[in-house]
Parts: sequence; structure tokens; C-alpha cells
Amino acid sequence: MDYFLNSLGPSNESEQRRAFIFEKVKQIVHKAYGGADKVQVLKYGSDPLKTYLPDSDIDITVLPIAEPSGAKSAESSSQAVLPETPLN
Repeated sequence: MDYFLNSLGPSNESEQRRAFIFEKVKQIVHKAYGGADKVQVLKYGSDPLKTYLPDSDIDITVLPIAEPSGAKSAESSSQAVLPETPLN
């Protein structure tokens, strides 16, 4: 049974390859959005839990890092551009 379960789990090679890919994607996202001080790039799902299958994808999310108080927030920026919509 252990052999079967171990054969389904991630190998060291698979983990290294996925870590390399994630780091490259993270570098590209940071470059596109102005640096690591502007956005966080995080993995979620099966990858950080090590429950992925050999050919599964890597779930990634990009989150903005809050600006210091007094700075223009994304919400206030969008409100300046978008018309006000009444809530019914």
C-alpha cells in the first residue's frame, strides 16, 4: 500500500521542477506589476499541500500589497473611473 501511495505522490524531481516554474512566474509577475513590494504571488490548492498529481497545474493568485495610509487605494481609484451604481 505504501508503495502505491508513494508512487502517486510528488517526486523530488517534480517538486524541484514545480518550484522552478513558480519562481519564474513570480519573477515575471513582479516585473509586470512593479516589483515584490507591489504584489504578492502565492500558491494555493494541491501544490502547497503536496497532494497534486504528476500532470496537475499550479494554482497561483496575485494579491496587491496595501499602500500606506494616505495613498490612493484601488477602491478609490476605481470609484473615480466608474460611475456610481445605485444599490437596489
